Amino acid sequence: MVKYQTLIANGCSHTYGAETVGDGRHSDPENIEWSWSAFLSRSMGIKNCVNLSECGQPNQSIYFKTVDYLLKNRIEKPGLLVIQWSYLNRVSYFRAPSSETYINPGIYSHSIKCSDPDSLPEDIKRFEKIYVEYFAENVENYISWVFNNISLTKIAQNIGID
Repeated sequence: MVKYQTLIANGCSHTYGAETVGDGRHSDPENIEWSWSAFLSRSMGIKNCVNLSECGQPNQSIYFKTVDYLLKNRIEKPGLLVIQWSYLNRVSYFRAPSSETYINPGIYSHSIKCSDPDSLPEDIKRFEKIYVEYFAENVENYISWVFNNISLTKIAQNIGID
């Protein structure tokens, strides 16, 4: 069995360990110490555990943040990369320059729209239309997700990370 020196994990709230220290404490930094990645690291005797995850993080962000980390940081090897991909319908939505908001339109709009569809901000209404076109009417977006998955694996392998 390989004795890994570093575990790199990325994903959404499941990987972050959201609410492991208490109900409603989604983004509490203490959650990371109780996350599955921290548990896996301790269980395997891995001394360095890097958890890049964020609550609500969509797959595009998981991919780019992981690639950025792998290419910009010296990683003690051998290393192990574990990705928990998020829901396919969770996407990044940019509302202002340098302001990224993660939303899951299936959940967000459903909880608001059922009671009063007119109360949704105009930018969210526009986003819903784009979202439906993005996924429901364009299979290339699924292909893109598969490509990102394969390319991330290859990038990790090329720098000696399993």
